[in-house]
Amino acid sequence: MIDWTADRIASLDTEGVMTLRQNADRLGVTPLVELCDADLARRSPAPKLARGPRHDQVVVGFHFVCPKKHKVTKNDDGTMTSGTWAVAAYHAERAKKIGAYIALHEKKSDPSYLQGKITHWEPASRLDGEEPKAIEIGVDFTFEPDDQPRNWVGDQAGEKGYSWKPKSAIQG
Repeated sequence: MIDWTADRIASLDTEGVMTLRQNADRLGVTPLVELCDADLARRSPAPKLARGPRHDQVVVGFHFVCPKKHKVTKNDDGTMTSGTWAVAAYHAERAKKIGAYIALHEKKSDPSYLQGKITHWEPASRLDGEEPKAIEIGVDFTFEPDDQPRNWVGDQAGEKGYSWKPKSAIQG
């Protein structure tokens, strides 16, 4: 399997990046879709993207495997900051606007140990002195914690899962 990096994707022509994105979307490889989206957004003019299987839905909940509150911090105002996750900025911005939630889990089979309503987000480096990652910029979520543990939701592989709803079901 090819290790797709931002530089490798940038070396493709626009049609090649769009094909790669379409295949990654079909296979549910969200990090690669996000890399392709970022590359296509830098191109001028930005091409129109094919509509994927979730084009009429929005993320209303973010589930992350985050053992032992790794890099989670408590803020002076009682909110929490999640640590950095590979999430597309457009999902993060919409999450703040619609009051989406975040849920942190020790493992997928356990209910969340920390969760709450997202109130803010900001971009953050995912490098942290480690080896380069396919997605170098991630998202830090700030949220108001609540006492409602949530079961894992999402069909993505790896450390994250999304809860989706149709756009038409969302207020705002």
